[in-house]
Amino acid sequence: MFGDRTAVLNETEADVTGNDTRMAAIADRLRAKAYTRHCDAYRWLRQHYDATLQMLSEHQPSWPAVAVVLGAEGITGAQGRQLNGDSLRRVWRRVCRDMNAVPAKPPAPGQDGIAHARAHGEAGGRQGEFPA
Repeated sequence: MFGDRTAVLNETEADVTGNDTRMAAIADRLRAKAYTRHCDAYRWLRQHYDATLQMLSEHQPSWPAVAVVLGAEGITGAQGRQLNGDSLRRVWRRVCRDMNAVPAKPPAPGQDGIAHARAHGEAGGRQGEFPA
């Protein structure tokens, strides 16, 4: 009586487990490609954000000194260039901005982006951007 139902449940459980494994594999591959548009310094600073923030707060090293230390570890700037203090400071500011950015709220179910923007007065900073 319950044999068929148990078999169906076991098959469904196997499908879910298989999907979880596939999703984990996809997530791993995407993580490996994360932030590939950014330089080594950006990726490194983002990956070590909390520790870097603490170190900068406690020790307050100069940016040229930090650039020398990171450069000695093989971390490079844009297009593989050697780091310098000014460029590293600018990269750090971008990392801080990105790490502290508030994610945008997605549109409510059933609303497209334009309807959501109209409903919440988000017309790109200009009134009347969306035709009525």
